[in-house]
Order: sequence, then C-alpha cells, then structure tokens
Amino acid sequence: MARALTADEKQRYPWASQITDYVPVGRWRRIGGIIGGVSLAWAILGAAAIFVIRRSLQLKGGLPHSGLSWGVFAPAMGLMAAAFVIGVVTGVTAVTRRLRAPLVWSIGAMVPALLWLALYALVHH
Repeated sequence: MARALTADEKQRYPWASQITDYVPVGRWRRIGGIIGGVSLAWAILGAAAIFVIRRSLQLKGGLPHSGLSWGVFAPAMGLMAAAFVIGVVTGVTAVTRRLRAPLVWSIGAMVPALLWLALYALVHH
C-alpha cells in the first residue's frame, strides 16, 4: 500500500514522493495458490491426454466414468478441494483483517474448484 514518506525515509530517498510497503502474502496462501494452479494444470493436461488417447473424456454428469479418467481427475479434484479449503480459511482471515493482496491469493486458490463446479453444473443440468 502506498503511503507518504517519513522524515527519515525522505532523507534516504530524496527522489521519492511515496513508498509502497511490502505486504506478506503468507505461506498457506502461497501453498494454496500453487496447489490450485497445479490441480488446474493437471486436470487440463490430463483431459487433453485422455482426449488424444481415447477421443472422448467419458464423463457422466461432470464426473469421471472410466478408470483412466478417474486416474487423472481424482488427484486433480483432491488438490482442488485442498486448495479450496486453504483458500476459504485464509480468505476469512484476510477479510477479518481487511487485507486486499492476501485476499486475492485466497480467492485464486479457490478458483480451480469453482471452475470445476461450474463445469459440473453446466454438464449436469
């Protein structure tokens, strides 16, 4: 967050008019974001590989149907669920402390699971 310089900072940085403080994101938010990204990449690359191998994903109601599909999507869904839980827990703390940047990371961890649920809703209904 940008703020005005203190007297000491004005002497150290005479060319600057304001300074941006570093806001630490936190270990759990970073882990959740990484897990969410990996799960989304795993699901997309796995779906592409299955489509190349079988020419169909064999999903019934948005859920995997064949053994190969379960082998790809089960780990992806597990990682998405873990990232979603991390995102919810860290998101609550970010909202209660009114932290914007960490909240973005928490929401980013929840996005892959929300995308999967949206895909499930589209296919199922």
